[in-house]
Amino acid sequence: MTSIRGQVEIDMWDVEELIAATSKNIKSNKEITIPPFQRGLVWDKKRQEDLIDSIRNGYPIGTLLLYEVSNKSNGHSDVKRSYNLIDGLQRTNALKQYTSSPNTYFSMTEYEDPLVEFLARELNQHTEEGKDAIRRVITNWIKGVSGFSLTDGFEPSGMTRALISEVLNVPPETDYFTLEVGKYIANSRFQKKLLEFLETVSRAADISKVKVPVIIFTGDDTQLPAVFERLNTRSTVLSRYEVFAAQWVKKTLKIHNKSIRDAIWEKYSALEDENFTSDAVQDAPDDKRKKEHNYTLFEYLFGFGRYLSSKFPRLFGETSEDRPSSIGFNLMCACVGLQINRMTRLPDRLSGKSIRQLEDFIIESTEFVERTLDPVLSVKQQKEKKSPIYHTEYQIISMIVTALNVRYDSDTLQENSGWRADRTKLGKHLLMYYLYDILRGYWRGSGDSKLHDMVQNDRYLNPPPTSESWRIVFNTWFDDNQLTLLHKGRYVRDQNPEILLLKYIYATKFNLIQGAKAYHLEHIIPVAQLQEAKDKDARWPINTIGNLALLEAGRNLEKSDKTFLEFLKKKQAKGELTEDEFVGKFQEWQDLLICKAQHLPESLNRESFEDFLRNRWSELKNEFLTVWRDHIPADPQN
Repeated sequence: MTSIRGQVEIDMWDVEELIAATSKNIKSNKEITIPPFQRGLVWDKKRQEDLIDSIRNGYPIGTLLLYEVSNKSNGHSDVKRSYNLIDGLQRTNALKQYTSSPNTYFSMTEYEDPLVEFLARELNQHTEEGKDAIRRVITNWIKGVSGFSLTDGFEPSGMTRALISEVLNVPPETDYFTLEVGKYIANSRFQKKLLEFLETVSRAADISKVKVPVIIFTGDDTQLPAVFERLNTRSTVLSRYEVFAAQWVKKTLKIHNKSIRDAIWEKYSALEDENFTSDAVQDAPDDKRKKEHNYTLFEYLFGFGRYLSSKFPRLFGETSEDRPSSIGFNLMCACVGLQINRMTRLPDRLSGKSIRQLEDFIIESTEFVERTLDPVLSVKQQKEKKSPIYHTEYQIISMIVTALNVRYDSDTLQENSGWRADRTKLGKHLLMYYLYDILRGYWRGSGDSKLHDMVQNDRYLNPPPTSESWRIVFNTWFDDNQLTLLHKGRYVRDQNPEILLLKYIYATKFNLIQGAKAYHLEHIIPVAQLQEAKDKDARWPINTIGNLALLEAGRNLEKSDKTFLEFLKKKQAKGELTEDEFVGKFQEWQDLLICKAQHLPESLNRESFEDFLRNRWSELKNEFLTVWRDHIPADPQN
């Protein structure tokens, strides 16, 4: 073992030794636990298989970095040494997964085909299909065995039975199957070939004695943040939020919100489920200790972000299970007036503040924003399961922080006087700014400074866009986006911005504001007509907003491949509608679809279709300005 400057030890550990040290309830003179700042388990089976393949081929797999928590052996080798796993969790877990079920990693491609050729001759399966069947049966059989020993059933007779049953298609539990199996088991050359192959597979699978390079940092724990951050400079494995996990180890707090605590412990439970030992679980093994536990600021913001995503899915969507969500970190920074690119200063900014009280203010402000946007965000296509997300994270954070600043002083944590009037104003303004900014791509690719400047300037308290501003944005958005929508099918994604705009336009048509929760998407000129009319190689904007309407879920016009006017005329011609009924339905459907029949093309071609789209688009714009007139200030007088 080599020592570098007295703080670093370099060693080589067997895989067997490493797995023993990381596993619970296994006697070993070494113990590796997982510190709270480690990310979750994120590698999929493919990445795990690639690591195992590298080991088998003798390729380097990098070093593990451990931090020695304690070494009280005093020269006695039988005293346990304890370490934190700082870097290498994904690789270590891949090794644990492999050693627990190495058979599942077997691949026939690792072995040459002489065995397959031999078996093809013996089983009279000379075609390529027959040889492929042999490969498939061998692979599935090996993967299905629980280990590589005789007690696991890993022996030639077991493979023989699988080959007879699945390659020769002989039904088991029949006399013929018993005879065939007996014949091949009695064939010593056949059995010898299988045994040699199985022994080769078993030897190749055993990586227990493979050496893994390990670097052990033995310095003071106050140096861990620097080590962790230096580690991040040479790799893209860690997010900037995970770096804070080590930098903020000294900032601890109690967490009173059980849902936030539960979100934190889900991550640790996942590690425990994989037989890792977690420092956090050792410190707080039961609910009472979890409640009394001192959590780091990183843990708190990690759990806070998960909690917010779960409580407000329409605002934040689903978080990834493998990385810390940015939501809790970014939102807390913005709420205390700190630019997100200066997040390292957050512990100082929170010093002396009641995080519990600030958390309550953030949740209340988030609830306000969700209620305000609920008329459009709560409504989705009837077949959609998830709530659509139209906005960026920064956009929604800017609204929450504005709502918080209107009611509360984030420094004194006191309510502001006169906040109710400003909250009422926000209730009208946010709905307008939300759509307006999305259509003009205001938050697309935005940096940290834009969020900070917007919050500081209270933009959402200023009057929202006027009618003229809306018309300019509408026309620019339509010309730049809608006539180039070349969807071929009928399905339109609910999170498309044109669907969001239609929700605003149809708000009073089927009582979105009063609580309708699902809608049906209607093509005014049916997709079937458009696909039939367009040239073979032409691409038409079938799903542009000018051809779409929303109807309450369950309300289907059942006009099939006809426009509503064609459908009603056909019904009248067949005597199924009287003149008065025709006129009533005609007016009702024009109103429901927000489409004047005079705009429907008499003969369908690319030019007439685009004329129709532009005319209907004018109707939709006017409808929006009518529905939301109380939220739109008048244009300034020239």
